[in-house]
Amino acid sequence: MSHSKTKRLVLAALAVVVVGGLTGGYLTGRPIQLEQDTSLLFDLPAEVRASLYYASLAPNSHNTQAWRVQADSERLLLDLDPDRRLAVADPAGREAIISLGAFTENLVRALEAHGYQVTVELDQDVLPVTVRYSGTPHDADAATNAWFTRRHTEKRPMDGPPLTAADQADLTAGLSGAVESVWLPAGGAGFRYATEGAKRAFRAQADDPAGRAEFADWLRLSNAETRQRRDGLPAEQLGITGLTKVMYYLTTSRASATGDSFADQSISQAEAQADGCGAWVLLAAPATPSGLIETGRALESLWLAATAAEIAVHPMSALIELEPNETAQALGLDQAAGQPQMLLCLGRIDGDYGQNAMIRRDIADFVSAG
Repeated sequence: MSHSKTKRLVLAALAVVVVGGLTGGYLTGRPIQLEQDTSLLFDLPAEVRASLYYASLAPNSHNTQAWRVQADSERLLLDLDPDRRLAVADPAGREAIISLGAFTENLVRALEAHGYQVTVELDQDVLPVTVRYSGTPHDADAATNAWFTRRHTEKRPMDGPPLTAADQADLTAGLSGAVESVWLPAGGAGFRYATEGAKRAFRAQADDPAGRAEFADWLRLSNAETRQRRDGLPAEQLGITGLTKVMYYLTTSRASATGDSFADQSISQAEAQADGCGAWVLLAAPATPSGLIETGRALESLWLAATAAEIAVHPMSALIELEPNETAQALGLDQAAGQPQMLLCLGRIDGDYGQNAMIRRDIADFVSAG
């Protein structure tokens, strides 16, 4: 074989390798899209099954999806899955119950969008939440479902203008009287306390070895693992896409995710977000199961209103976990309103608003016959 022919063959082989690598990188870097299966092994109306999927798009820590549902033709019993609890980040299950409240709010709205009449029954001291539905369903309002799929936790810096009193009125108009909301506008003492306190608390949280290990356990470090597990924190949940996502998957392991470098990057990202907040909102309620469920419902109501207004949201409640009493005192919270439960950073961003990554399990994984 001539030297020139050999050279051409080598170049052709290299071209195949390069093209294959670029194609693989492109496919890996694209946001992953999971097919959703709403089938069950028992009879339940299609509209209820669809509503349960939209309910599961509720916010929840580490994307553990720590809910379970018993279902029949007239009611849904909503409870927590103890096997999905966060023993370090949420030892008392406070945030898990709040997430179940957000699930409840989504479920009620989705069922109502299908034409059902819905009632919610809460016991002050114990779960489950009982959701009763009746009536003749119809096709859902597409606009309602669109808010569920657009609602997401914003990971990018919020670099837009401060939020206004009009924004406050729009976002808090639908909140239940069972939950107190404290609006902390830019420039005020409460705003400064929330900003510096959120950064201080996040640094403390990120420095905890047990917390790092638990966080790393919920990372999903490839598209294949994400498709298999359908939960946790793949790159999309962390706001990582494109070439950065490819490099992240190539260079990150669970061991490296417990190291200082990974923690430092997370701290820098959180501090940039806190510094860019256009306003903070504190939600307060009694620390009872019913109070936490109502907090979750208020959280999701506010978040969906923010989604409609294209206002970005990022919960930064580590301050409440570490300094609940100091936070209540510094922000002038009335003791009659209950205890601080959620702290939200709100703001505006340049560019596309974004959407939910929709990394969720099939409903058969958390719904059983009642």
